Amino acid sequence: MTRSSALYIAICIVLALTFIGCGGDDEARLQYETLPFPTTGNIVALSFISADEGYIATGSEVYYTKDAGGSFVKVYQSDGRNIMGVHFVDDDLGFIFGDGGLLARSEDGGTNWQNVSVNNNYRLTAMQTVGDERLQLVGTVMSDTVPAPAIMGSSSDDGITWSFSGVPYHGFCKVESASATHSWILGADAVMYTTDGGKTWEHTAARSELKINDFSFSDLTHGWEVSSTGAVRYTSDGGWSWERKVVLPDSASARVLTSVDAPETDRIYVAGDRLIAMTQNHGLKWYVDDVSLPARLNVVQAMGGKVYFGGNGGLLLRLLY
Repeated sequence: MTRSSALYIAICIVLALTFIGCGGDDEARLQYETLPFPTTGNIVALSFISADEGYIATGSEVYYTKDAGGSFVKVYQSDGRNIMGVHFVDDDLGFIFGDGGLLARSEDGGTNWQNVSVNNNYRLTAMQTVGDERLQLVGTVMSDTVPAPAIMGSSSDDGITWSFSGVPYHGFCKVESASATHSWILGADAVMYTTDGGKTWEHTAARSELKINDFSFSDLTHGWEVSSTGAVRYTSDGGWSWERKVVLPDSASARVLTSVDAPETDRIYVAGDRLIAMTQNHGLKWYVDDVSLPARLNVVQAMGGKVYFGGNGGLLLRLLY
């Protein structure tokens, strides 16, 4: 081999390594399998309590799997009210919530459900454990106001009774906890946060013009958010300031981004309109599939080393490793 030939090959290798991960070649595409979800209803929420065991909610039904999506059992059928989410605290205690004050509670892993009395003008959108034992439930008042007035509810007795109050903000859609002390609530015009386990709450501006759809914190200071404009932003100070330090490949960055899960500081998963994305090095390189997916992906959850995406038309994916 001549010296010039060796130099040419070396340059080609460097260029190839440079472009792997941009989302435009097969090596950078995410590998996944489509799971046999039994209905074509739009998947709106995931609540996996282990790598293999979890609950998947559509707008009208909730299904349970114990074998990582190999099979499913329907555990709940709504009474006509739209389901917005499902949240299991542990193997036994779980909740389903949604429009018209829908709030159902199970103490036996979803075998039986009891309705909890809630104002039927409430749209309940997200639940999380805040502090050591307090359950936090957020949502909006069902009205013609855009964005809708926000509400917060809390329970200290495993969700048997709840105390709700209105707050002077709008559009609460997500609650996220990073520890027993630090939690955040995402709204249309404010981000509420607590550093004392939910005893007191403060707020920062939510930048409503950015149309943020979801956020996720990997620890007390590091978090990620995604928006309808295709932006992925990052904070290293607990949500006080955000910057767009990472950009998805051009074909992906124009898509609506719907959900993000950051189980670790470096490892982030994103779902969007006919798009799934992942980074394992703090956003420096992204793996993307934005070509072959047939429907919008609405939710993503990483649990126990496995990653699930749920979307419209009953599309349920699990990443392959």
